[in-house]
Amino acid sequence: MYHYILPDAGEGTHESAIMSWNASVGDKIVEDVTLLEIESDKAVVELPSPISGYLAKIYVEAGDIGIVGQPIADIAETEEELTHERAMLVKDSEQRAKEE
Repeated sequence: MYHYILPDAGEGTHESAIMSWNASVGDKIVEDVTLLEIESDKAVVELPSPISGYLAKIYVEAGDIGIVGQPIADIAETEEELTHERAMLVKDSEQRAKEE
């Protein structure tokens, strides 16, 4: 699983707003194709996908603020890895429901 870390959009920025995602969880994505658009206090920037694969998880939704150096998404490199990640999310949800 590849953890996509929010890069510094300009010199010295510490956070950026996620303006939009160009893919949804489960979508196949292609390296170097725009995956999301962010806005810092200095610029609006399109960020490409760093690898080809499947968008497995979004940590920072559109409209929210991401912290530079923190993960904003996970990218599964294979369909099998995506399927495994989804199964783990379901299992975690079921476990939390039992605990409540």
